[in-house]
Amino acid sequence: MMIYLAAGAFFISLASLLYVIFSDIKFKSGPSGENGGIIDKETRDRYVRNITNVMKTFNMKTVESTVTEFMYCFIDQTLAVLKKVGIRKEVDIIESDTSQANTASLNLVVSDGKNNMATALVRGKIVEKYIDNVTDKVLYEKVTEDGHYILEMLRSDYLEERQNANFCSNCGAPMSIEGDFYVCPNCGTKYTTESAKWVVANSYIYDSKAGNIQGFMFLLPAIIMFVVAFIANFSSWKIKVLSILIDLIVLGAALCYSSWISKQLSGIKKISQYDKEFSRKSFERRVGYLVRAYERAKDLDISKVRPFMEPSLYARLKDQNKYDEFYMLDFQILKLVVKDFVIKDDKQLAYVTLDVNKVTINEKKKIKKKKGKYDVTLYRHKDTMTDVKLNPEVITCECCGRNMNLTVDGKCKSCGNTYDLSKYDWIIYDVSDIK
Repeated sequence: MMIYLAAGAFFISLASLLYVIFSDIKFKSGPSGENGGIIDKETRDRYVRNITNVMKTFNMKTVESTVTEFMYCFIDQTLAVLKKVGIRKEVDIIESDTSQANTASLNLVVSDGKNNMATALVRGKIVEKYIDNVTDKVLYEKVTEDGHYILEMLRSDYLEERQNANFCSNCGAPMSIEGDFYVCPNCGTKYTTESAKWVVANSYIYDSKAGNIQGFMFLLPAIIMFVVAFIANFSSWKIKVLSILIDLIVLGAALCYSSWISKQLSGIKKISQYDKEFSRKSFERRVGYLVRAYERAKDLDISKVRPFMEPSLYARLKDQNKYDEFYMLDFQILKLVVKDFVIKDDKQLAYVTLDVNKVTINEKKKIKKKKGKYDVTLYRHKDTMTDVKLNPEVITCECCGRNMNLTVDGKCKSCGNTYDLSKYDWIIYDVSDIK
């Protein structure tokens, strides 16, 4: 009897939790739906080595043809900081040799509302080290015992179509093939045969242990209820009454937790109701792009993020002195919450709060860690909606037909035509320091 009561309380709490999580939140799929076989293991490992080794060798040529313009700019600025401080970054990945890890280390097309996004995964122990170039002393080390090293890969249908037709995506001239490269004899554009299809847009490390802990927290109420019910079955009536009270208390806590989650998701729900193709994963990825790019540019040159900042915000920030002598080493986003979403003055405004860990270093090689809340307001034009046919990084210039990158300069390098990037995706409206 007591187990039935516990089970009833558990299922009520579970139903309320699932309702608030999934009600009105649409995870749209892009046109691509294929799984596996996208990038072979050898090619995947070469991409991973290129991205990780550039922080050690400072050789940008190793990644110039296999990353997006935005990623190239971010890596270049990161290397400038490492050189300024006199350190290098080394990443060691010890791939797990288990069936579970091998299954996880696949290449998948991610259906998240924007097409042609693939993810290359390597699962295992990941060690990140920042090392003094003079003394070879490890100044900061971050170990992820069970993690995924993730490369987010982009492919442009337009780029692939033009190259398959043997035309340069930059100037339209016929391409020639030299060994493993496509080469344009007119403007010198060069692509490897693999980068003709896929380029790296982002790389990060996901901690599997953190995800497992979150899953356990969802199961904790059920464990408590059933343990109490089992004990009560073999105890006095007083214990049985006490177990019912405990079940009710746990149920109340679960319902309160569900209500809290519903409040946390209120902003996301508002956006999804306004934008029927809205993708939560794409939005979170965009926030990560913008925040990390802003934090990196703040170290050296804020003009590097000018194209994706609201003009008045850029005007206010460009005249400010550098905040302090510390430079960003690591910026980890632990949680993202959209507090609210409004339409105001022809803008969609999303008010976002992040829980973050930030690690910085100065030229004296002193490490400083900071943890707290980080507020950022994003905006895009009120008529801008998620376009499942739009590559997240690249659009075609309306004037000359060249592929251009949305997140680097907002300007076509071929004809100079400028774009308001808020008409294509989210950009920064306002931002605050960690509190």
